[in-house]
Amino acid sequence: MSFQKLDDLGHKLEALEHALAILGADEATHMAVGGGEKRAEAMSSLAGMLHARATAPEIADWFLVAGTEDFNFRELSQSFEDLKAHHAAAALTYFDARTPGCRHK
Repeated sequence: MSFQKLDDLGHKLEALEHALAILGADEATHMAVGGGEKRAEAMSSLAGMLHARATAPEIADWFLVAGTEDFNFRELSQSFEDLKAHHAAAALTYFDARTPGCRHK
C-alpha cells in the first residue's frame, strides 16, 4: 500500500513538473504582452505545490513501510524508466524553448 502511495505521489509530482515545463516553454516562445506577471504567479504557485508535496513529512514513513512490502521489481523498474524518459523529454522541451534554433535528435 505504501509503495502505491509513493507511485501515486510520483505521478502527481510528474504532472506538476510537466505543467511547469509547459509554462516555461510557453514563456520562452509565446509570451503574450502583459502576461508575464500572471504566468510568474502561476509558476510560483505550482512550484510551491510541487515542493510541498515532494517534501511532505509522511513520505518518509511511506518509504519505511514500502521497504517491507512485496512488489514486482520488473514493474518498479519500468516505472522508473518511464519517469526518467519523461524528465529527459521535459528538460529537452524546456531547453529547446530557451535556445532558439537548438534541436535534439
